Amino acid sequence: MTYLFLPRHSKTLSKIIALLIVAQLLLTTSVFGQSESFVPIPPDTKTLYRFNLEKLFYANDAARQNDINEFLLLKTQFEKLIPTATSSATNLLAALELYQKLGILQLRLNVYGELRSSINSNDTVSQGEAEKITKDFNTMEALLKIQVQSLTDNQLQSLLKNSTALDVYRYLLQDWRRDQRHTGSKVQETLLTQLATPLNPFDKTFYNLMGSHLNATVSIGNRCLNATQPNEYNDILRASDRGVRESGFRKRLEAYKSRADLYSYALLEKIKGANAVSELHSFPNAVAASLYARYLQPETVDAALKAFKDHASLTIR
Repeated sequence: MTYLFLPRHSKTLSKIIALLIVAQLLLTTSVFGQSESFVPIPPDTKTLYRFNLEKLFYANDAARQNDINEFLLLKTQFEKLIPTATSSATNLLAALELYQKLGILQLRLNVYGELRSSINSNDTVSQGEAEKITKDFNTMEALLKIQVQSLTDNQLQSLLKNSTALDVYRYLLQDWRRDQRHTGSKVQETLLTQLATPLNPFDKTFYNLMGSHLNATVSIGNRCLNATQPNEYNDILRASDRGVRESGFRKRLEAYKSRADLYSYALLEKIKGANAVSELHSFPNAVAASLYARYLQPETVDAALKAFKDHASLTIR
């Protein structure tokens, strides 16, 4: 279970934010700064640019509900097994196989819900159900992770020797054990998974809710689009008229500025919560936790950010 949060004070944070702002400005400026003849999507291929959710995910809602029901069934099996999951190689393998199946279902449901919401920000039912399943999956992951961490090195090696089928999970087991000193108790980790959304008030739900109260409308033909809505803003940026693209870009910024106090508050609370969770996991701040989770050193990140900065002109081109 990885917590990706922002720190309270950090040079790395400042550099990351600066890079993201510069990248956004450079990329967006290049979009509305193109010539009048710019056609991002040729009319004869426009119908191809869509998510075919019926083909990629579920033919209908009944099919999606089947995945939810299967997840709940496997969850029950997992919960019965978890108390003895590390008592034998057979049990550990069974727990890991259930964990893998649950993870695939959780990921499919979550991506589907996110895509439905991205296409239509008012379509949140699938996303809400997927968020509940994600919390349940993260809780189960935390419980199994703590069980594995409680083993000694000799005990783990013995289990691996007794079942060659466990080899496919060797890296996962080692990665979990690497986090041992950064993992809290069962009660703490379970509570944190259930509080993931409240601890991150700057999530997509908040972002979409804020955007629904902002007015940054741009007219394209007979359509009136809101530049603060991600899907509608994308249509604005695809407009062939440079003036329309620039107008949408500037109105979007002005709309955000009009609610700067609320965005700042939410971001500040996110940072405070991030650092509190990171400190609970024995990290100095959230950036240290994030880098640790990705096997990165601050020097590596600094070098990558410097390379982006030194080659900014390439991004513009």
